[in-house]
Amino acid sequence: MGVARRGLAAALGLLLGVLAVELAARAALARAPAGPVSLLDDEDRANLWAWRERRSGIGLRPDLSGPVAHDPVLGWRNRPGLVDFVWEGRPPISTNSSGMRGALEYSKERSGPRRRVALVGDSFVFGLDQPDARTFAALLAEQLDAEVLNFGVPGYGTDQSYLMLVGEALAWRPDDVVFGLFAENPKRAQRRFSFYAKPRFQLQDGSDGALELEGVPVPAPEDLLADASPDERGPYTPALVRWVEGWRGRASRGDAEPPELLELHRRLLAAARHSVAELGARLTVLYIPGSGYATAPVGPVEATLPAWAEAHGFALLNLRQVFVAAERERGEERSAFYLPGRHFSPRGHQLVAEVLGRHLVGQGTAPVAASAPR
Repeated sequence: MGVARRGLAAALGLLLGVLAVELAARAALARAPAGPVSLLDDEDRANLWAWRERRSGIGLRPDLSGPVAHDPVLGWRNRPGLVDFVWEGRPPISTNSSGMRGALEYSKERSGPRRRVALVGDSFVFGLDQPDARTFAALLAEQLDAEVLNFGVPGYGTDQSYLMLVGEALAWRPDDVVFGLFAENPKRAQRRFSFYAKPRFQLQDGSDGALELEGVPVPAPEDLLADASPDERGPYTPALVRWVEGWRGRASRGDAEPPELLELHRRLLAAARHSVAELGARLTVLYIPGSGYATAPVGPVEATLPAWAEAHGFALLNLRQVFVAAERERGEERSAFYLPGRHFSPRGHQLVAEVLGRHLVGQGTAPVAASAPR
């Protein structure tokens, strides 16, 4: 009986300890300082506190900034001029003087008829977990004998990819733009903090097609590191507190993509197509599923992409369909296209380059008429 009582007392003590942590987390949230941090929800704030610990050399993982640095408009961007940069044991990474993936340099002033393709997107487009020459961007350049400018940046949401497109990529006057849309990008578009703080678009009331960008200029890391008093919650945040706050943030957002997020993506892609077409270029949206594509449910954004493509005049290439077809028609293994728990495998990059190359050749080279986004 004594052992049972001691076990019960230990269990009650553990429960009370967990409740105390939760109450402490709630109290800390209530005392959040004014400024950028006060705008964050629970999940964003949990990301921020974990990031602070990594920046301070505390915690299980090193600083996640890796190949990226703060940017006041985009949140973060690739560090320019990296040469065989090794990040967390991954293959070496290079970037050119403009921050594009790969060591090749390009001139904004086009001097010949060689085709130019611009890619925007997140780490799948960037080619994380593969060396420069094995990314689908590099393979596509060889296949098409074209200039393929890779503006992909690890961690980007759809909103940041759009800002990169209109703010930088289009200045290089590409013939084709490939807009990579990873399955997790819509959720990232809801966040105010990931690698660093980030901007976020809101739907503007009473104006069809209008978007309002908030959070710019994006606060610098040193501001975020200073924007909390150590006296409020101690110098570091216990892992359990971070988990509770992150779980509460994810629960409040839910796994579903809400209607306003769906409309946000429709407007972003319509505006992207309009900006691309104003140059006489062609837009292809490349949908990138996660490694569980065979069984993962189709989300609202993915499901609605075909209708948006028809309505707004952009091309669509869904890699879920490409990978499933490769399994059925070629007998390829489902595990062949992704590294376990990570990004595309060498075979995945090869297949994406093959299919995307055929698609772009089929698109031709005729200029596209622009129409106002709606």
